[in-house]
Amino acid sequence: MLDLRMVYTNKMINIFKELKSSEKENIKDAYNICKKILKNAYNRNGINAGETHFSDVWLRDSCFASWGALKIDDVEIVKNFLLNVIENMKVNGQCPLRIGQKYFFLKYLKLKGPSGPTYIEDKYVSTPVDANALFIILVYKYIDKTKDIDFLKTNYEAIKNALNWYDTVSKENLIIEGHYAGWADSIKKNGHVLYTNAIYCYSIKCLHNLTKQIGDTKTSDTLAEKYKQTQKSFEDVFWNGTHLNDWVSTKETNKRLSIDGNALAILFDIIEPEKQLKILQKIDEKNMITPAGL
Repeated sequence: MLDLRMVYTNKMINIFKELKSSEKENIKDAYNICKKILKNAYNRNGINAGETHFSDVWLRDSCFASWGALKIDDVEIVKNFLLNVIENMKVNGQCPLRIGQKYFFLKYLKLKGPSGPTYIEDKYVSTPVDANALFIILVYKYIDKTKDIDFLKTNYEAIKNALNWYDTVSKENLIIEGHYAGWADSIKKNGHVLYTNAIYCYSIKCLHNLTKQIGDTKTSDTLAEKYKQTQKSFEDVFWNGTHLNDWVSTKETNKRLSIDGNALAILFDIIEPEKQLKILQKIDEKNMITPAGL
């Protein structure tokens, strides 16, 4: 198997080595600033998305931010956030988009509104579809970091239910979404969207790993087959020969090289190594790897 990550990690290391001392210090300063901003966003129920009109716990922002919190050993804030999500999960398994002020427009106008969980995106067009997968991935990362098997055992049914919810929004093994339903919630993507299906596919792998840790052989076998089918559909639908399409709907196939979904597919190792290499080569050809990152 090609050690692709090492090839391009070495490239980034070489770029870093060529930086001036002052530029290296700038990177260290940037890290410390990021760490400070992250910690400033902590609250008892999770990690806020921002400090002004985004000062609530948005699921996708809190989930990604929690990766950083785990890296700096702030495990309690992550555990509290996960418990908050479970407490606000619908009976059918749907995780909320946001926990905080229910009506974002009122907050944007600096008006006080009712608080609680929100389950539809703020343009009231579509149901958000990425929160459940991000929640499952974060549970996996939290367990991997803390070995807190008691947490897993206590909340196992809710975690499984979060994945089962996708049965209501999937077709041919992949997630179908409406406009504004994913991370890029100001862009009219619809149908099979790369970013959403990359995290969905990986969430199946994560839950499969968790089932093995808890000794649930039956569910483990089911998820192993489900992951195999989903991974195949993922490659069949999105791969275009050089990279993964941004989204595929009944009306169009958008072949834009979208870094988020392509990078996540590589990070999560859900496409063949040769295809990973082609994506990295495409990124390289477009001179997208810079001293400041991608």
